[in-house]
Amino acid sequence: MEIMHPLTKWVINKIENEYKDDIALLVGIKGHSTNGDGHGECFDFFVPATERGNELAEIQKYSSGELIYIPESAEKKKAWGEKSGSRDFYIKRNAQIRQQHNEGKTIAELADEFALSTDSIRRILYS
Repeated sequence: MEIMHPLTKWVINKIENEYKDDIALLVGIKGHSTNGDGHGECFDFFVPATERGNELAEIQKYSSGELIYIPESAEKKKAWGEKSGSRDFYIKRNAQIRQQHNEGKTIAELADEFALSTDSIRRILYS
């Protein structure tokens, strides 16, 4: 039984998790390698299954053999705090601060209750 190279594991995992529907087949030729000694791994080509797969193939044409970084598209990026939930937490907390201030609590009382400085409370109230 041949042990799978870490790069091979990474590529297979990446395809299964992020490009499952986009790549139909990944082809590597035994003996080809990234380090030139025949013991590394090298994938010679893949067969696209979708338009996104075709786009990956197009990128491969122009960057073959190069390390490249492709950032996430703007529509996929999440705004600050969306992933962790902290954004929602601060929105709710700030709404509570504004509501309690409208109900008559002073800035000093709000600062004590929410463990914030009076300057932070003012920023929340007047932003």
